[in-house]
Amino acid sequence: MQMISRLSRKVFRILRDNSRVSVVLITALMFLISTLTPMRSDFINIATASSSALNGPLAWFGPYTFSVYFMSIFYRLWLQLPVEHAPVSDILKLNGQFEPSVSSFSMVVIFKLPFVVSTVLTGLLIYGLLQAKWKNRDLAVAGLFMWLLNPYVWSVAVMDGTMDIVAVMFVTLSMYLFIKGHYEASTIPLAIGVAFRFYPILLVPFFLVSLLREGKRLRSILFAASLATVLAAFTMPFVARFGQSFYGDLVGLLQSGWGEFLWFFGHTTGEISFVVVIYFLTWIVALDKWRTNRFQIIDASTIVLTTFVIFAHWNWYYPLWVVPLLTIRYFDSGRFRWSIPLFMLSLIAVIGATLGIVDFYFYKGLVDGNVWLNRLYELMSSVIYQSSGMSVLAVTGLIIIFQTYISNHVPEVFRTFCAKHGMSIGSFGFPLQVLKPNDQEASRHLIALT
Repeated sequence: MQMISRLSRKVFRILRDNSRVSVVLITALMFLISTLTPMRSDFINIATASSSALNGPLAWFGPYTFSVYFMSIFYRLWLQLPVEHAPVSDILKLNGQFEPSVSSFSMVVIFKLPFVVSTVLTGLLIYGLLQAKWKNRDLAVAGLFMWLLNPYVWSVAVMDGTMDIVAVMFVTLSMYLFIKGHYEASTIPLAIGVAFRFYPILLVPFFLVSLLREGKRLRSILFAASLATVLAAFTMPFVARFGQSFYGDLVGLLQSGWGEFLWFFGHTTGEISFVVVIYFLTWIVALDKWRTNRFQIIDASTIVLTTFVIFAHWNWYYPLWVVPLLTIRYFDSGRFRWSIPLFMLSLIAVIGATLGIVDFYFYKGLVDGNVWLNRLYELMSSVIYQSSGMSVLAVTGLIIIFQTYISNHVPEVFRTFCAKHGMSIGSFGFPLQVLKPNDQEASRHLIALT
Protein backbone atom coordinates (compact mmCIF):
# COMPACT_ATOMS: atom_id res chain seq x y z
CA MET A 1 0.00 0.00 0.00
CA GLN A 2 2.87 2.38 0.77
CA MET A 3 4.38 1.71 -2.65
CA ILE A 4 0.99 2.37 -4.30
CA SER A 5 0.63 5.55 -2.25
CA ARG A 6 4.08 6.80 -3.28
CA LEU A 7 3.38 5.95 -6.93
CA SER A 8 0.01 7.74 -6.86
CA ARG A 9 1.60 10.84 -5.31
CA LYS A 10 4.27 10.84 -8.00
CA VAL A 11 1.67 10.49 -10.77
CA PHE A 12 -0.39 13.28 -9.22
CA ARG A 13 2.61 15.63 -9.10
CA ILE A 14 3.28 14.96 -12.77
CA LEU A 15 -0.35 15.69 -13.67
CA ARG A 16 -0.46 18.78 -11.45
CA ASP A 17 2.77 20.27 -12.78
CA ASN A 18 1.74 19.61 -16.39
CA SER A 19 -2.00 20.00 -16.02
CA ARG A 20 -2.69 21.82 -19.31
CA VAL A 21 -0.62 19.43 -21.39
CA SER A 22 -2.19 16.48 -19.57
CA VAL A 23 -5.73 17.69 -20.29
CA VAL A 24 -4.87 18.15 -23.99
CA LEU A 25 -3.32 14.66 -24.21
CA ILE A 26 -6.27 13.06 -22.39
CA THR A 27 -8.70 14.85 -24.71
CA ALA A 28 -6.81 13.62 -27.77
CA LEU A 29 -6.86 10.06 -26.41
CA MET A 30 -10.61 10.37 -25.78
CA PHE A 31 -11.15 11.34 -29.41
CA LEU A 32 -9.11 8.34 -30.52
CA ILE A 33 -10.96 5.86 -28.30
CA SER A 34 -14.35 7.34 -29.20
CA THR A 35 -13.59 6.97 -32.90
CA LEU A 36 -12.63 3.32 -32.47
CA THR A 37 -15.88 2.45 -30.63
CA PRO A 38 -18.76 3.52 -32.87
CA MET A 39 -20.99 0.44 -32.70
CA ARG A 40 -22.97 1.16 -29.54
CA SER A 41 -26.73 0.93 -29.88
CA ASP A 42 -27.66 4.26 -28.23
CA PHE A 43 -25.09 6.13 -30.31
CA ILE A 44 -26.30 4.45 -33.50
CA ASN A 45 -29.94 5.30 -32.71
CA ILE A 46 -29.31 8.98 -31.94
CA ALA A 47 -27.01 9.42 -34.96
CA THR A 48 -29.51 7.79 -37.32
CA ALA A 49 -32.44 9.78 -35.92
CA SER A 50 -30.55 13.07 -36.16
CA SER A 51 -29.80 12.48 -39.85
CA SER A 52 -33.45 11.75 -40.61
CA ALA A 53 -34.63 14.80 -38.63
CA LEU A 54 -33.50 17.07 -41.47
CA ASN A 55 -35.89 15.41 -43.90
CA GLY A 56 -39.34 16.90 -43.70
CA PRO A 57 -41.04 19.28 -41.23
CA LEU A 58 -40.43 19.59 -37.51
CA ALA A 59 -41.05 16.22 -35.84
CA TRP A 60 -41.69 15.04 -32.29
CA PHE A 61 -39.38 12.31 -30.95
CA GLY A 62 -40.79 12.16 -27.43
CA PRO A 63 -38.31 12.88 -24.61
CA TYR A 64 -35.42 12.52 -27.08
CA THR A 65 -36.57 15.36 -29.34
CA PHE A 66 -34.07 17.95 -28.13
CA SER A 67 -31.24 15.40 -28.29
CA VAL A 68 -32.10 14.48 -31.88
CA TYR A 69 -32.18 18.07 -33.11
CA PHE A 70 -29.06 18.93 -31.14
CA MET A 71 -27.16 16.10 -32.83
CA SER A 72 -28.51 17.17 -36.23
CA ILE A 73 -26.24 20.23 -35.87
CA PHE A 74 -23.24 17.91 -36.02
CA TYR A 75 -24.76 15.97 -38.90
CA ARG A 76 -24.94 19.24 -40.83
CA LEU A 77 -21.33 19.92 -39.88
CA TRP A 78 -20.28 16.53 -41.26
CA LEU A 79 -22.09 17.28 -44.51
CA GLN A 80 -19.79 20.28 -44.97
CA LEU A 81 -16.66 18.11 -45.00
CA PRO A 82 -15.16 17.27 -48.43
CA VAL A 83 -15.76 13.52 -48.07
CA GLU A 84 -18.27 11.02 -49.39
CA HIS A 85 -21.55 11.25 -47.49
CA ALA A 86 -23.21 7.86 -47.37
CA PRO A 87 -26.45 7.49 -45.38
CA VAL A 88 -25.78 7.20 -41.66
CA SER A 89 -27.85 4.02 -41.54
CA ASP A 90 -25.45 2.45 -44.05
CA ILE A 91 -22.37 3.42 -42.01
CA LEU A 92 -23.75 2.52 -38.57
CA LYS A 93 -25.74 -0.69 -38.75
CA LEU A 94 -27.25 -2.26 -35.66
CA ASN A 95 -25.88 -5.79 -35.31
CA GLY A 96 -23.75 -5.10 -38.35
CA GLN A 97 -20.12 -4.51 -39.18
CA PHE A 98 -18.40 -1.13 -39.24
CA GLU A 99 -16.54 -0.58 -42.50
CA PRO A 100 -13.53 1.73 -41.94
CA SER A 101 -13.11 4.61 -44.37
CA VAL A 102 -12.28 8.30 -44.32
CA SER A 103 -15.99 9.08 -44.64
CA SER A 104 -17.13 6.73 -41.84
CA PHE A 105 -14.39 7.73 -39.39
CA SER A 106 -14.93 11.45 -40.05
CA MET A 107 -18.63 11.00 -39.33
CA VAL A 108 -17.93 9.22 -36.04
CA VAL A 109 -15.45 11.94 -34.98
CA ILE A 110 -17.99 14.69 -35.67
CA PHE A 111 -20.84 12.86 -33.96
CA LYS A 112 -18.71 12.01 -30.91
CA LEU A 113 -17.48 15.62 -30.66
CA PRO A 114 -20.20 16.81 -28.20
CA PHE A 115 -19.61 13.81 -25.92
CA VAL A 116 -15.85 14.31 -25.64
CA VAL A 117 -16.15 18.09 -25.27
CA SER A 118 -18.88 17.72 -22.62
CA THR A 119 -16.72 15.24 -20.70
CA VAL A 120 -13.74 17.60 -20.63
CA LEU A 121 -15.88 20.65 -19.77
CA THR A 122 -17.48 18.76 -16.89
CA GLY A 123 -14.00 18.07 -15.51
CA LEU A 124 -13.09 21.75 -15.76
CA LEU A 125 -16.32 22.68 -13.96
CA ILE A 126 -15.48 20.20 -11.19
CA TYR A 127 -12.11 21.95 -10.95
CA GLY A 128 -13.88 25.32 -10.68
CA LEU A 129 -16.30 24.12 -7.99
CA LEU A 130 -13.57 22.60 -5.85
CA GLN A 131 -11.42 25.70 -6.26
CA ALA A 132 -14.37 27.90 -5.26
CA LYS A 133 -15.07 25.82 -2.15
CA TRP A 134 -11.58 25.10 -0.81
CA LYS A 135 -9.31 27.66 -2.51
CA ASN A 136 -6.86 24.80 -2.92
CA ARG A 137 -5.42 24.16 -6.40
CA ASP A 138 -4.12 20.69 -5.50
CA LEU A 139 -7.61 19.52 -4.53
CA ALA A 140 -9.13 21.11 -7.64
CA VAL A 141 -6.56 19.48 -9.94
CA ALA A 142 -7.06 16.13 -8.21
CA GLY A 143 -10.82 16.40 -8.78
CA LEU A 144 -10.27 17.30 -12.43
CA PHE A 145 -8.14 14.24 -13.13
CA MET A 146 -10.22 11.94 -10.94
CA TRP A 147 -13.04 12.71 -13.38
CA LEU A 148 -11.02 12.69 -16.60
CA LEU A 149 -9.30 9.38 -15.73
CA ASN A 150 -12.40 7.62 -14.40
CA PRO A 151 -12.88 4.40 -16.45
CA TYR A 152 -16.64 4.55 -15.96
CA VAL A 153 -16.76 8.01 -17.55
CA TRP A 154 -14.70 6.78 -20.49
CA SER A 155 -16.90 3.71 -20.94
CA VAL A 156 -20.24 5.57 -20.85
CA ALA A 157 -19.48 9.03 -22.21
CA VAL A 158 -16.58 8.42 -24.60
CA MET A 159 -17.12 4.87 -25.86
CA ASP A 160 -20.90 4.50 -25.68
CA GLY A 161 -21.63 8.09 -26.64
CA THR A 162 -24.70 8.68 -24.47
CA MET A 163 -26.52 12.02 -24.43
CA ASP A 164 -26.53 11.87 -20.62
CA ILE A 165 -23.02 13.35 -20.54
CA VAL A 166 -24.26 16.48 -22.34
CA ALA A 167 -27.07 16.86 -19.79
CA VAL A 168 -24.59 16.28 -16.95
CA MET A 169 -22.31 19.01 -18.28
CA PHE A 170 -25.14 21.56 -18.44
CA VAL A 171 -26.39 20.65 -14.94
CA THR A 172 -22.86 20.99 -13.53
CA LEU A 173 -22.51 24.35 -15.31
CA SER A 174 -25.80 25.47 -13.78
CA MET A 175 -24.58 24.54 -10.28
CA TYR A 176 -21.31 26.36 -10.88
CA LEU A 177 -23.07 29.55 -11.98
CA PHE A 178 -25.56 29.31 -9.12
CA ILE A 179 -22.87 28.85 -6.47
CA LYS A 180 -20.99 31.78 -7.98
CA GLY A 181 -24.10 33.94 -7.49
CA HIS A 182 -25.29 34.13 -11.13
CA TYR A 183 -28.77 32.89 -10.26
CA GLU A 184 -30.79 33.85 -13.33
CA ALA A 185 -27.97 32.88 -15.71
CA SER A 186 -27.83 29.42 -14.11
CA THR A 187 -31.39 28.71 -15.26
CA ILE A 188 -30.34 28.60 -18.94
CA PRO A 189 -28.02 25.56 -18.71
CA LEU A 190 -30.42 23.99 -16.20
CA ALA A 191 -33.28 24.29 -18.69
CA ILE A 192 -31.08 22.86 -21.45
CA GLY A 193 -30.26 19.93 -19.16
CA VAL A 194 -33.99 19.34 -18.61
CA ALA A 195 -34.51 19.35 -22.38
CA PHE A 196 -31.91 16.59 -22.75
CA ARG A 197 -32.94 14.48 -19.75
CA PHE A 198 -35.84 14.87 -17.34
CA TYR A 199 -33.87 14.47 -14.08
CA PRO A 200 -32.58 18.09 -13.66
CA ILE A 201 -36.15 19.29 -13.08
CA LEU A 202 -36.10 17.28 -9.82
CA LEU A 203 -33.25 19.46 -8.55
CA VAL A 204 -35.02 22.80 -9.06
CA PRO A 205 -36.61 22.88 -5.55
CA PHE A 206 -33.16 22.69 -3.94
CA PHE A 207 -31.99 25.73 -5.89
CA LEU A 208 -35.08 27.58 -4.66
CA VAL A 209 -34.62 26.40 -1.07
CA SER A 210 -31.03 27.61 -1.11
CA LEU A 211 -32.18 31.09 -2.12
CA LEU A 212 -34.98 31.10 0.44
CA ARG A 213 -32.60 30.09 3.23
CA GLU A 214 -30.45 33.10 2.30
CA GLY A 215 -33.52 35.32 2.57
CA LYS A 216 -33.57 36.05 -1.17
CA ARG A 217 -37.26 35.55 -1.87
CA LEU A 218 -37.34 37.92 -4.84
CA ARG A 219 -34.35 36.16 -6.42
CA SER A 220 -36.08 32.80 -5.94
CA ILE A 221 -39.13 34.11 -7.80
CA LEU A 222 -36.92 35.48 -10.58
CA PHE A 223 -35.08 32.14 -10.73
CA ALA A 224 -38.33 30.18 -11.15
CA ALA A 225 -39.70 32.68 -13.68
CA SER A 226 -36.48 32.64 -15.70
CA LEU A 227 -36.39 28.84 -15.79
CA ALA A 228 -40.05 28.64 -16.83
CA THR A 229 -39.45 31.22 -19.58
CA VAL A 230 -36.52 29.32 -21.06
CA LEU A 231 -38.41 26.01 -20.97
CA ALA A 232 -41.46 27.66 -22.58
CA ALA A 233 -39.23 29.08 -25.32
CA PHE A 234 -38.09 25.54 -26.16
CA THR A 235 -41.71 24.46 -26.71
CA MET A 236 -42.73 27.37 -28.94
CA PRO A 237 -41.61 25.84 -32.28
CA PHE A 238 -43.60 22.69 -31.48
CA VAL A 239 -46.68 24.64 -30.39
CA ALA A 240 -46.51 26.53 -33.69
CA ARG A 241 -46.22 23.22 -35.56
CA PHE A 242 -48.70 21.04 -33.65
CA GLY A 243 -50.91 23.58 -31.88
CA GLN A 244 -52.32 23.19 -28.38
CA SER A 245 -52.30 19.40 -28.72
CA PHE A 246 -48.55 19.49 -28.13
CA TYR A 247 -49.09 20.27 -24.45
CA GLY A 248 -51.25 17.15 -24.28
CA ASP A 249 -48.32 15.18 -25.69
CA LEU A 250 -46.08 16.57 -22.96
CA VAL A 251 -48.51 15.52 -20.24
CA GLY A 252 -48.92 12.18 -21.95
CA LEU A 253 -45.24 11.46 -21.42
CA LEU A 254 -46.00 10.89 -17.72
CA GLN A 255 -48.07 7.81 -18.58
CA SER A 256 -46.37 6.70 -21.77
CA GLY A 257 -44.04 3.81 -22.32
CA TRP A 258 -40.90 5.95 -22.42
CA GLY A 259 -40.11 4.87 -18.90
CA GLU A 260 -38.07 7.50 -17.07
CA PHE A 261 -41.01 9.42 -15.63
CA LEU A 262 -42.80 6.37 -14.27
CA TRP A 263 -39.53 4.99 -12.88
CA PHE A 264 -39.38 7.93 -10.52
CA PHE A 265 -42.89 7.24 -9.25
CA GLY A 266 -42.43 3.48 -8.97
CA HIS A 267 -43.28 2.21 -12.48
CA THR A 268 -47.00 2.69 -11.98
CA THR A 269 -49.11 5.69 -11.09
CA GLY A 270 -50.91 3.67 -8.41
CA GLU A 271 -48.04 3.57 -5.93
CA ILE A 272 -45.44 5.88 -4.44
CA SER A 273 -41.86 4.69 -4.63
CA PHE A 274 -39.10 4.87 -2.03
CA VAL A 275 -37.40 7.42 -4.29
CA VAL A 276 -40.32 9.84 -3.90
CA VAL A 277 -40.23 9.42 -0.11
CA ILE A 278 -36.51 10.21 0.09
CA TYR A 279 -36.98 13.09 -2.34
CA PHE A 280 -39.59 14.88 -0.26
CA LEU A 281 -37.82 14.08 3.01
CA THR A 282 -34.67 15.69 1.62
CA TRP A 283 -36.74 18.68 0.55
CA ILE A 284 -38.31 19.01 4.03
CA VAL A 285 -34.95 18.69 5.80
CA ALA A 286 -33.47 21.30 3.45
CA LEU A 287 -36.26 23.74 4.26
CA ASP A 288 -35.89 23.19 7.99
CA LYS A 289 -32.18 22.63 8.61
CA TRP A 290 -30.08 24.06 5.79
CA ARG A 291 -27.58 26.76 6.61
CA THR A 292 -26.73 29.52 4.16
CA ASN A 293 -24.35 27.45 2.06
CA ARG A 294 -25.05 27.13 -1.66
CA PHE A 295 -22.85 24.05 -1.91
CA GLN A 296 -25.61 22.14 -0.14
CA ILE A 297 -27.46 21.84 -3.46
CA ILE A 298 -24.71 19.35 -4.33
CA ASP A 299 -25.49 17.39 -1.13
CA ALA A 300 -29.22 17.24 -1.83
CA SER A 301 -28.74 16.43 -5.52
CA THR A 302 -26.36 13.60 -4.63
CA ILE A 303 -28.84 12.05 -2.19
CA VAL A 304 -31.82 12.26 -4.54
CA LEU A 305 -30.06 11.08 -7.70
CA THR A 306 -28.20 8.26 -5.94
CA THR A 307 -31.49 7.05 -4.45
CA PHE A 308 -33.11 7.17 -7.88
CA VAL A 309 -30.29 5.20 -9.49
CA ILE A 310 -30.33 2.55 -6.74
CA PHE A 311 -34.03 2.00 -6.15
CA ALA A 312 -35.88 3.18 -9.25
CA HIS A 313 -34.39 1.52 -12.29
CA TRP A 314 -30.98 0.10 -13.12
CA ASN A 315 -29.52 1.68 -16.22
CA TRP A 316 -25.80 1.65 -17.01
CA TYR A 317 -25.91 5.34 -17.99
CA TYR A 318 -27.76 6.80 -15.01
CA PRO A 319 -24.89 6.67 -12.48
CA LEU A 320 -23.21 9.21 -14.72
CA TRP A 321 -25.64 11.77 -13.27
CA VAL A 322 -24.09 11.23 -9.85
CA VAL A 323 -20.38 10.74 -10.60
CA PRO A 324 -19.52 14.49 -10.90
CA LEU A 325 -21.24 15.09 -7.56
CA LEU A 326 -19.44 12.12 -5.99
CA THR A 327 -16.14 13.46 -7.30
CA ILE A 328 -16.78 16.82 -5.64
CA ARG A 329 -17.93 15.19 -2.39
CA TYR A 330 -14.83 13.00 -2.37
CA PHE A 331 -12.96 16.09 -1.13
CA ASP A 332 -15.76 17.24 1.16
CA SER A 333 -13.47 17.62 4.19
CA GLY A 334 -10.84 19.50 2.20
CA ARG A 335 -8.42 16.57 2.16
CA PHE A 336 -7.65 13.57 -0.02
CA ARG A 337 -9.67 10.50 0.94
CA TRP A 338 -9.57 6.89 -0.12
CA SER A 339 -13.03 5.96 -1.43
CA ILE A 340 -13.76 2.25 -1.83
CA PRO A 341 -17.19 2.79 -3.50
CA LEU A 342 -15.69 5.07 -6.14
CA PHE A 343 -12.89 2.59 -6.78
CA MET A 344 -15.35 -0.30 -7.10
CA LEU A 345 -17.58 1.63 -9.49
CA SER A 346 -14.53 2.36 -11.64
CA LEU A 347 -13.48 -1.30 -11.48
CA ILE A 348 -16.93 -2.38 -12.65
CA ALA A 349 -16.63 0.16 -15.45
CA VAL A 350 -13.41 -1.52 -16.58
CA ILE A 351 -15.27 -4.85 -16.69
CA GLY A 352 -18.08 -3.18 -18.61
CA ALA A 353 -15.72 -1.58 -21.09
CA THR A 354 -14.00 -4.94 -21.59
CA LEU A 355 -17.34 -6.63 -22.22
CA GLY A 356 -18.22 -3.90 -24.69
CA ILE A 357 -14.98 -4.36 -26.60
CA VAL A 358 -15.41 -8.15 -26.58
CA ASP A 359 -19.00 -7.76 -27.74
CA PHE A 360 -18.01 -5.43 -30.59
CA TYR A 361 -14.82 -7.02 -31.86
CA PHE A 362 -14.96 -10.71 -30.88
CA TYR A 363 -18.49 -11.71 -29.99
CA LYS A 364 -19.60 -12.93 -33.42
CA GLY A 365 -16.43 -14.90 -34.06
CA LEU A 366 -15.52 -16.12 -30.58
CA VAL A 367 -18.55 -16.16 -28.29
CA ASP A 368 -21.44 -16.77 -30.67
CA GLY A 369 -21.82 -20.48 -31.32
CA ASN A 370 -19.85 -21.54 -28.24
CA VAL A 371 -22.26 -22.51 -25.48
CA TRP A 372 -19.82 -22.21 -22.57
CA LEU A 373 -18.31 -18.90 -23.70
CA ASN A 374 -21.79 -17.54 -24.32
CA ARG A 375 -22.89 -18.53 -20.80
CA LEU A 376 -19.75 -16.99 -19.31
CA TYR A 377 -20.42 -13.77 -21.21
CA GLU A 378 -24.05 -13.66 -20.01
CA LEU A 379 -22.92 -14.32 -16.42
CA MET A 380 -20.37 -11.51 -16.57
CA SER A 381 -22.78 -9.02 -18.13
CA SER A 382 -25.95 -9.78 -16.16
CA VAL A 383 -24.87 -11.09 -12.75
CA ILE A 384 -21.39 -9.76 -12.01
CA TYR A 385 -21.62 -6.56 -14.02
CA GLN A 386 -25.11 -5.20 -13.35
CA SER A 387 -25.84 -6.74 -9.94
CA SER A 388 -22.50 -5.70 -8.51
CA GLY A 389 -23.02 -2.25 -9.99
CA MET A 390 -26.30 -1.87 -8.12
CA SER A 391 -24.74 -3.17 -4.89
CA VAL A 392 -21.85 -0.74 -5.04
CA LEU A 393 -24.21 2.14 -5.74
CA ALA A 394 -26.39 1.08 -2.81
CA VAL A 395 -23.40 1.13 -0.44
CA THR A 396 -22.29 4.45 -1.88
CA GLY A 397 -25.77 5.89 -1.46
CA LEU A 398 -26.03 4.86 2.19
CA ILE A 399 -22.62 6.38 2.93
CA ILE A 400 -23.56 9.62 1.16
CA ILE A 401 -26.93 9.94 2.90
CA PHE A 402 -25.50 9.23 6.36
CA GLN A 403 -22.44 11.42 5.82
CA THR A 404 -24.47 14.32 4.44
CA TYR A 405 -26.95 14.19 7.30
CA ILE A 406 -24.17 14.08 9.92
CA SER A 407 -22.11 16.85 8.32
CA ASN A 408 -25.12 19.17 7.97
CA HIS A 409 -27.21 18.53 11.08
CA VAL A 410 -25.10 17.52 14.07
CA PRO A 411 -25.16 19.94 17.00
CA GLU A 412 -22.71 22.83 16.81
CA VAL A 413 -21.14 21.94 20.17
CA PHE A 414 -20.26 18.44 18.96
CA ARG A 415 -18.82 19.83 15.71
CA THR A 416 -16.59 22.23 17.64
CA PHE A 417 -15.48 19.43 19.96
CA CYS A 418 -14.52 17.20 17.02
CA ALA A 419 -12.63 20.01 15.31
CA LYS A 420 -10.77 20.79 18.55
CA HIS A 421 -9.65 17.18 18.99
CA GLY A 422 -8.64 16.65 15.36
CA MET A 423 -11.62 14.57 14.27
CA SER A 424 -13.39 15.12 10.93
CA ILE A 425 -17.15 14.76 10.66
CA GLY A 426 -18.37 13.69 7.28
CA SER A 427 -15.19 12.41 5.68
CA PHE A 428 -16.36 10.55 2.59
CA GLY A 429 -15.99 6.81 3.00
CA PHE A 430 -16.26 6.75 6.81
CA PRO A 431 -18.66 8.85 8.94
CA LEU A 432 -16.05 9.67 11.58
CA GLN A 433 -12.32 9.64 10.94
CA VAL A 434 -9.49 10.55 13.31
CA LEU A 435 -6.92 12.98 11.92
CA LYS A 436 -3.37 13.57 13.01
CA PRO A 437 -3.24 15.78 16.15
CA ASN A 438 -1.08 18.34 14.36
CA ASP A 439 -3.29 18.49 11.29
CA GLN A 440 -4.26 22.14 11.78
CA GLU A 441 -5.11 22.60 8.09
CA ALA A 442 -7.81 19.92 8.22
CA SER A 443 -9.25 21.40 11.42
CA ARG A 444 -9.39 24.81 9.73
CA HIS A 445 -11.28 23.32 6.80
CA LEU A 446 -13.69 21.55 9.15
CA ILE A 447 -14.47 24.73 11.08
CA ALA A 448 -14.99 26.57 7.78
CA LEU A 449 -17.37 23.82 6.65
CA THR A 450 -19.48 24.20 9.79
